[in-house]
This record gives sequence, structure tokens and C-alpha cells, in this order.
Amino acid sequence: MVQVGFVKPHMPHVFPAKYLDVVPSNADIILAEHMLPPTGIAATMDWHSGKGANGPAGNISAPAADWTQRDWKQNYYAAAAFTDDLFGQLLGSLDSHGFTDNTLVIVTADHGWGLGEHNHWVKYTNWETDARVPLLVHHPAAQHTWGVRTRSLVEHVDLYPTIAELAGVPVLPASQESIEGYSYASLFAAGATPGSTVWTSTHNGSFTQYPRCSVTLPTSPGGDPTFETSTRCASVPKAKFSYMGYSMRTSRWRYTEWAVWDGKALAPQWMADVHAPNALVELYDHAGEESAVGHQIWDDFENVNVAASFPLAVALLSKQLRAFYARTTANRGKPYGTFE
Repeated sequence: MVQVGFVKPHMPHVFPAKYLDVVPSNADIILAEHMLPPTGIAATMDWHSGKGANGPAGNISAPAADWTQRDWKQNYYAAAAFTDDLFGQLLGSLDSHGFTDNTLVIVTADHGWGLGEHNHWVKYTNWETDARVPLLVHHPAAQHTWGVRTRSLVEHVDLYPTIAELAGVPVLPASQESIEGYSYASLFAAGATPGSTVWTSTHNGSFTQYPRCSVTLPTSPGGDPTFETSTRCASVPKAKFSYMGYSMRTSRWRYTEWAVWDGKALAPQWMADVHAPNALVELYDHAGEESAVGHQIWDDFENVNVAASFPLAVALLSKQLRAFYARTTANRGKPYGTFE
């Protein structure tokens, strides 16, 4: 296995000037339609502007000037085009050396990236913009999957067993493995229809988490905290986090629940009641997303916290999410091959 990493379009946006000629001009850059944080949330808990060196300067209620946003996005696109060119050269080398027909190619990233949606830039949240990543898998022996988009919910932890199975390497049952993850190699099987078949793990969702620090904790169990000083936990030891945001994505919903962080046990202290309205619960409806294209996928969803309108969904998703993280917490520190 060979791994190649490209830094761009990560900050800083440094690239050969010629790549500005292959992206839209500043005047043609499309800005986010929804430039304010979602309604119905404790906005400062989730919101991170990326202002300063990492993104356009603004504040939670006043986005940066349009020209500043266009300039920043244009440079982001140009940096991405730079990497796209380098990646094309890499694929060309595979071809020239005769490896094209026997090489699995996986393209992915370690996180998403906000480009002004919700008045949010860069990363550091549990929103779809940050938690969802690009994932392209090219299997040279499964031509029926080339160019096909699947609505399956997969995670990075699923890559190892999937690649191993596709490469013909025996894969141990999950209960005997040393890591989490499930193989979705079945999507590439002969006769499979990955465009219409939806695969998901036994947990029926994909999971992410991201902490918050320096917030005032609630004065009573289940009480709402104040978030005026909420910040990302840069250079903060994990024992010093204030909250942990746990997020679960299903085919329809993104559900996020915030828990007070127990720095000694390194575990969540769940609230007693998740019934809305509650500043620690977020529910976003992704119904209809399958027909969205381009920037709509990021801009047209997660603009309203609908937890108060769907209490049964909140109760069910909270139960699933807590059960998943209780399992992972229980497995912490166990020897290989003993994961439950």
C-alpha cells in the first residue's frame, strides 16, 4: 500500500499563480445563501468563524464583506486546483508504469471545510460542512461502479476492512479485530447496484465528535449552559475540555448532543432530559438531499434546528448515539480481539 498526502487546499493558500486562471473569477464566485448560524441553537457553542489567519474576519451576527468572502473562496479553489493537477500527475505515473489495471485508488480527506455556510469558515464543528468528507474509491475490476454515486453511510474506520477485502486479504470478524470498522466491499461485488443499494454499519449511522472549551457549565443537571465564551479546544489537554459534541448521521437526520465532559474519566456526562427546547440538542433534517447538487448540499440543509418538532426522533437518536459511545467507552483499553 502506498499513501500520498496533499496539503492544499489547507491554509495558507499558497499556490502557483497560474491556478487562478482555471477557477471562477472573483466576480463569479457564488457566496453562501445562508450566512447566519442555524436558528434554534446555542449558536456560540457550534459556531466558529475561522477569522483571522484562517478565514475571513467576521462575527456571529455579521458576516465578512462579500468581496472578502469571494477572494477567500477563489484562493481556496485555486489551491484545490493545484492539488488536483498534482493528483492527475500521480495517476499518470500509475498508468505509465503499468499499474492502472491492478491498483485500488482511494481519495479522501481528514475533515470537511466551511466556506461561509452558517457564517462559518474552516472546520471545528459537528456540522455537515466539517464532519462529511470526500470519498472516492476506484476499483479497477469493478467497472460497473465507475462514476457511480452511492448514498451509503460509511466512515473512515471502515476503509481498512474494505480495502483489505477488495484486495483479497482475509478479513477477521469485527469481534476479533484490533480496530473498529466494517467492510462495505459488497458494494463493489459483481451484479451489485451501488447507486441504489444503501449500505450502513450495524450501528445504522456514521459518527463524529468535536469538543468545546471555556464555557460556563450549567448550574443544575440538564440545565442550559451559557456559551458566550465558547471556543475550540486548541492546545487544551483532553482532561480540560468543557463539553463534547457527539453527532450521528443517518439517511435523514444529523443529530448532535452535547455532554458535559468528565476530564478524569474521559467520558461524557449525559444530560437527564433531551426533550426540546434544549440548547444541548440539535436535529437537522436532510430529507430531499439526494436531489441536491453542488453547493446546495452544504448550503440548503442544517439551517434550522428542528428538535422541538420531532421529539420522537430525538429520543430514538439519543438512545442510539448514547449506546454507541457507551460501547466505545467500555472498549477503551481492552486488548486486541476483545472489542464488544
